[in-house]
Amino acid sequence: MRFRRTPRPERYRETSRNRAAFLRRQRLEREALPLFAETIAADQHGDEEEMVVVLSDHGARSARLGSGWRGWVDLRRSALGRRTC
Repeated sequence: MRFRRTPRPERYRETSRNRAAFLRRQRLEREALPLFAETIAADQHGDEEEMVVVLSDHGARSARLGSGWRGWVDLRRSALGRRTC
């Protein structure tokens, strides 16, 4: 039996499920604080803008990972630096 031991990285695919998940997340953010729903809705952006951001972020990540293990280390460092705990 032949199989691939590790999954190959794939290009990000924009699907209806991604859009639905994004819109669901925005709706739940508004419903979590009903008194501030209008303010939260004003700060949220549309799904088209989100897809552009995700695609550009994915492209930057794949470019960094294309440089081998050093790209992976840089990616992890940048991810850890963004956390606000």
